[in-house]
Amino acid sequence: MQTQSTPWFDAECRAARRRVRALERRFRRTRCDDVRRAWSDELKRMRALYEMRNSKYWQDEINACNGNMRRLYQTFKGALGDHGGEIECCDTVDFATFFKEKVESVRSFISTTPP
Repeated sequence: MQTQSTPWFDAECRAARRRVRALERRFRRTRCDDVRRAWSDELKRMRALYEMRNSKYWQDEINACNGNMRRLYQTFKGALGDHGGEIECCDTVDFATFFKEKVESVRSFISTTPP
């Protein structure tokens, strides 16, 4: 089963997108300034609707977790780009070791560099 990339995108969003595209096509045909303004205004309304729907959806998802960090992590795992596979312990340890060694090498380089 494939998850929807924009789960907040509903029928009202689709209708707003259709209105914007229709006005865009009309403007491209007519080049009328009134139609361009109407298209621009509708585009602004559509973007505001998208932002509101997106924000409300994720706020509701966070609130539904009720402080359960495991559920919160699972909720955002896909949104953050992790679509499968577990992080192995050695990967985390390897990264921590790499990062520690990198910081130490930068510090040693800085301490030996004349001002």
